[in-house]
Amino acid sequence: MNNLFTKIHLPFIAVFFISTVSFGQYGNEWINQGQTYYKIKVGSNGIYKLTYTTLLDAGLPITSINPKNIQLFRNGEEQHIFLAGEDDNSFDTLDYIEFYGQYNDGRNEKDMYLKPEDQPHQYVSLYSDTSNYYLTWSSTTGKRIEEYTNTNFTGKTADPWIWYKAYYCKPNLYYAGGPFTGISFFSEFNEGEGWFTGDAYRTGNTILPFNTHHIMHQHISQLLFEIGEFQLTEQQKLSEIKVIEKSQNQLVSYVDIESEKRLVKGLLELTPTAGFLGEEGTSTLQNKDLYWIIDPIDGTTNFLFGHSKFCISIALYANAKPVYGAVYVPAEKELFHADSSGAFLNGTPIRVAQRSHLSESLMATGFPYYNFKGLNGYIEVLKTLMQSTQGLRRMGSAAIDLVYTAAGRFDGFFELNLQPWDVAGGAYIVQQAGGVVTDFSGEDDFVFGTSIIAANENIHQLLSEIIAKQEF
Repeated sequence: MNNLFTKIHLPFIAVFFISTVSFGQYGNEWINQGQTYYKIKVGSNGIYKLTYTTLLDAGLPITSINPKNIQLFRNGEEQHIFLAGEDDNSFDTLDYIEFYGQYNDGRNEKDMYLKPEDQPHQYVSLYSDTSNYYLTWSSTTGKRIEEYTNTNFTGKTADPWIWYKAYYCKPNLYYAGGPFTGISFFSEFNEGEGWFTGDAYRTGNTILPFNTHHIMHQHISQLLFEIGEFQLTEQQKLSEIKVIEKSQNQLVSYVDIESEKRLVKGLLELTPTAGFLGEEGTSTLQNKDLYWIIDPIDGTTNFLFGHSKFCISIALYANAKPVYGAVYVPAEKELFHADSSGAFLNGTPIRVAQRSHLSESLMATGFPYYNFKGLNGYIEVLKTLMQSTQGLRRMGSAAIDLVYTAAGRFDGFFELNLQPWDVAGGAYIVQQAGGVVTDFSGEDDFVFGTSIIAANENIHQLLSEIIAKQEF
């Protein structure tokens, strides 16, 4: 290995030359089998300079080469170079080569995806930052950068500023891509695969993850799958699980607490500046501009009694508005999520049911379990719905009731005295699936308030009319 050249305005970089035929990234059609190619490794963008001495030390027969015939290739395409002193057809001691070298980004990798549009970004390669440039010479005149000098600035005023693009990209996480069943992954490239960064772009004072639809969801999917597997494993040890009663009929186990710790840790890797509002209070981080609302196990009583209807529920709020929600049901391997592009179940779009009459609808609700104020009014609502619908269901998890409503399995859901972590993720998923979500008064205070109604537009109106007749 030889130190071949220095980089103008950038730190010194090592390269090496090989005197054998090499192969470009896009096949060998550009290679002349009768020529020798010297490989130059470039690890960052900048102007590179190759002097007479460094070329000679690297073993090039520089004294016998006509400099006009020197060529430089990258990815099978000839690059333009500047060659000082070539007009005399001799590479003299003061002559040199300059070229603009670029690091290897992800532009060459889009064709490796099943669907090229699924490549999340092209700023970083999945494999290496290093580009390979190949120096050679032949009887062909090489491509050149023309020198241009203009020192006449009469009547010209310098601009006080310039536009430029700046990318904040620090790859530190790798994920295998979207799952197609459980936690198994495609062998080919697909949505979200590869290295990515935590913070990537800024909106006002809020840092949001790069490429929300692709990158963030893939990170979260794997995180939820892993925590879900932990919960299913621990559920098999029911007799060993230590349970604490936080208050009347409100249970918590070490599985809830450990799951929340894992959620916080994983989400902080994605959004290091975010705050958290969680049921078990394992995190005290606060950020009113960007925060997660999380419930590590919604349906703890179901979990502790060996039932399958429990889930992990999360929602991301930016500038006081939801931008992402996810509910994962481990026992069913069902991941519901929503972002600005819509609502999905295991990657397939979902919509609320379109039924418009109570007589053909199936409703979901929850029963009061610690605050029994308004119980009489609640029972009257149940009586009415029992006689006017196809039936009522109680899953024991408000988050599951909500996402089932988003997927059209229920036509509507209503409940009293829930907490933000019970409804934040599921409510956003219903909204993105085309549903209407309000509190019992028809207002928007359903996350931090005490009541919620979620349904399609027609059923929501009918439910609201029934509920409005009672006092809560």
